[in-house]
Amino acid sequence: MATNPIAIPLATHGLSDSEVRVRVERGQRNVQPPKSARTAWDIIRDNVFTVFNIILFVTLSATLLVGLSGPGTRSVVVGDTLFSGATVWLNMIVGIIQELRAKAMLDKLAALAVRKARVRRAGRSVEVPVDQVVLDDLVEIAPGDRMPVDGDVVESHALEMDESLLTGESDSVAKKAGEAVLSGTFCLAGSGLVRATKVGPDSYANKLTTAARAIKDARTPLQRKIDFVVQGLVIVMAVIAILQIIAASITGETAIRALRYTLVIVTSFVPAGLILAITVSLSVGAVRISRFNTLVQRINAIESMGNVTVLCADKTGTLTRNLLTVQQIIPLNGFDESAAKALLAQYAAGLHAQNKTAAAIAEYCGAPDRPRDVVSEVAFSSARKWGALAFAAEPASAVETFILGSPEILFAGLGESAGAILAQSGEYTRQGLRVVAFMRTPDAPQVDAATGEARLDIHSLSSRAPVALAVIRDEIRPDIQETLRQFANLGVRVKVISGDNAETVQATARRAGMKGNEVVTEAQLAQLNDGAFEAAVKSAELFARITPDTKRRIVSALTKQGEYVAMVGDGVNDVPALKQARLGIAMNDGAQIAKDVSELVLLDNTMSTLPRALQEGQSITQKIYASARLYLAKNVITIVAILFAGYVGLRFPGEPRHISWIATITVGIPCALLAFGFIQPAYTRRFIDNVLGYSLIVGSVGAVCLVAVYIASHLMTPDLAQSRAAFALANMHFAMHVYWDVHGVSVFSPRSIRKHRREFWVGVGLLFVGLVTPLIVPGIFDSTEPMLIQWALIIALPLIGAYVMRIFLHGNFMRGMMKALRA
Repeated sequence: MATNPIAIPLATHGLSDSEVRVRVERGQRNVQPPKSARTAWDIIRDNVFTVFNIILFVTLSATLLVGLSGPGTRSVVVGDTLFSGATVWLNMIVGIIQELRAKAMLDKLAALAVRKARVRRAGRSVEVPVDQVVLDDLVEIAPGDRMPVDGDVVESHALEMDESLLTGESDSVAKKAGEAVLSGTFCLAGSGLVRATKVGPDSYANKLTTAARAIKDARTPLQRKIDFVVQGLVIVMAVIAILQIIAASITGETAIRALRYTLVIVTSFVPAGLILAITVSLSVGAVRISRFNTLVQRINAIESMGNVTVLCADKTGTLTRNLLTVQQIIPLNGFDESAAKALLAQYAAGLHAQNKTAAAIAEYCGAPDRPRDVVSEVAFSSARKWGALAFAAEPASAVETFILGSPEILFAGLGESAGAILAQSGEYTRQGLRVVAFMRTPDAPQVDAATGEARLDIHSLSSRAPVALAVIRDEIRPDIQETLRQFANLGVRVKVISGDNAETVQATARRAGMKGNEVVTEAQLAQLNDGAFEAAVKSAELFARITPDTKRRIVSALTKQGEYVAMVGDGVNDVPALKQARLGIAMNDGAQIAKDVSELVLLDNTMSTLPRALQEGQSITQKIYASARLYLAKNVITIVAILFAGYVGLRFPGEPRHISWIATITVGIPCALLAFGFIQPAYTRRFIDNVLGYSLIVGSVGAVCLVAVYIASHLMTPDLAQSRAAFALANMHFAMHVYWDVHGVSVFSPRSIRKHRREFWVGVGLLFVGLVTPLIVPGIFDSTEPMLIQWALIIALPLIGAYVMRIFLHGNFMRGMMKALRA
């Protein structure tokens, strides 16, 4: 793409409509890299071309080819192929359809949060999508805006950029006219006008994004854990399959029998129901969460939502509505109210970029009669907690500087007069009102010749004259008390981290229904060592006068203590904490950079929908855990039982159709019902303890029961088909007890049955279908009805195993095994 600039008619006038069209025709538009969301082809490929599917279909093909060429084996082989392949194909089709539907809905929702930029064209300021910015466009940038293109600064009004997203350095960088600004950086303070010099794939941020997406792993942490386990099972499957083929050749088994036994092993390992549950749960979950006006920007956010223990939030925009109105101007130092309002009006009108506080003052004080010339500006920032404007004064070389900011900072060191003013301010902050101080000085900010940055040391000024206090009200959200109650019910603790005065934060929190009385300030935290800092962060719920970096440190300290921290923010000052948190959540009307670094965006700008979204996230995570337990326990049961049977010298106990049928009834259907929310699992938390450890214990107990049934059946009858049928039916019976346990049901606890009626009766129905269907159509299932005494074994031994399983899972044995696994 060509990037040579075309002549601009006026430096600050912007391009005309015809000039924009010319650049669009030349392809000089800010085309963005493809979204990180998966394409339709990605979805189809990831569902079809898995390692297990490839191995299974290779085995099926080999079995089919050998069987069709052999005498008398055609019907058996065709039946095995249909049974073993049908479940996998069904899972693939359902998974693909659901993911495509979810993708379509999420793409529509994402359009509501599309990034936009403000550009100057033909002398007018217009807002356009970032992909409509063209080469040589003049991009207007204000606090919170993220640069969509690379460019050169044309105008700088105390412009300060944060380049930490690109360089890792968190210090603000002053930018003056003529200096370069890179895409991906964002405006921290001040304002500016930037001429686009590199757009689309030529811009710095897009080059980084393209490279990063080429190697990006979009899987969630839980998916990576399960993938690791599945990869281990691939190795185990390959070893066992090879050993089975060797054993079959040594014992003189025919090639078709060896392949059928190998097919049993492969079928046992195919995680069809598990993969379906994960993909459908995540994609359908993202759609369900979107119904709460919450946009999921990264899929791993869904898993994070299920693990949140602490929610950090700024006061403004979360507990309050962030609709600021000036309630009163209190003149100081001999000024009357009209004079103080006139000076405040001059200050607000002189700002090139008004924040919400300045906008509220401007609306209350009105426009100045005679706007004065601005000499220099120190833009307001959350780290400084003040901003300043220097105006031309008489005589011609003189200036008059006005400063607006925190009373505690501006009046520090002024002696007794400051104490009286701060006491007056405290009367209002204790009511939950915000108070900002306004003062003036004859000293001018010093301009750095190298950077063009204006600086002002307010504590070394020759004189400071208080002018007024502005008392500002921000309304409490009407639904915040109910929202906080819902967080408490979910086990999520809320901490408010604000840049406001301690008394304002405390009063606002009290009005919102929070019970915490202790307020920790920036000054107090600054005096603590690391250990004391972490202790204070752990115990306190309210934090005041906190700078952006300390807000980040608070989130980091909570994370180190084992908390899963979510951060809700809407401004530039929240960006460091949003990046540090395990789950970043932004308001839709907040700063663009806050939305860019967050995993979730609250489209209706209220936290009231967040508890329901978090609850849905918890539900999705639990469904995935439950699916993993069912799948892994089934694998351990079948494989260990086959190994035990081989060890005692018995013939191979499984048939491909039996194993496929058991997997469908005890894993495939329950996982699908879980994914769509028809049944709900029992709550569990730790993957190693409650998934891996659980599966090993349950699988070992179940394998012993199945081998006992198989051995006893062999002793009762020489009919191998009857013994295999007994093995399969006992497997079905015990696996259903595992299903019940995963869903909080035990046949030995009537109370659990009453509490989880749906889950219990679904299990009863599945068990009935699973046991009776092979008996009704034995030809299809290649099955023989067991003898009456074998039925006694099929019923009794899995019941005994279920009781033993219950003892192990809820006794000291489980705790001891978990310690060993963690070690």
